[in-house]
Amino acid sequence: MAGAASRRKGKTSEQEAVDILKEAGYPRAKRSGVAGQVDGDLHHTGDWQIEVKRRETLALPAWWRQATETCAEDKTPLRVYRRSNERWMAVLYLDDLLALEGTPQMGGVAPDDDPPKPGVLAPNGE
Repeated sequence: MAGAASRRKGKTSEQEAVDILKEAGYPRAKRSGVAGQVDGDLHHTGDWQIEVKRRETLALPAWWRQATETCAEDKTPLRVYRRSNERWMAVLYLDDLLALEGTPQMGGVAPDDDPPKPGVLAPNGE
């Protein structure tokens, strides 16, 4: 795919990712609109600097290098990608994923907190 068709595919993919982010609680998410933008493909995504790829041939090491090398110091790099007829996938550092433990994005329960069993009161009486 070359030229205009490639740019159209990129725009469509970025918009698809924006729509997913809006449904997930990022109502102001939008495309940056500038190819090769230093601050990511998408804007208004909280602490994430998101780069979007829509390719059939995966090149994760190169894509991740691009995401991390262009990531602003106050942002966390996140690469999202998908191939045709597949679900979106995300790549991030493991420690960034683990930092989400105990947050609503990860179910709200830290791994060392055992949720109360149904019918059993929690220690605080709830």
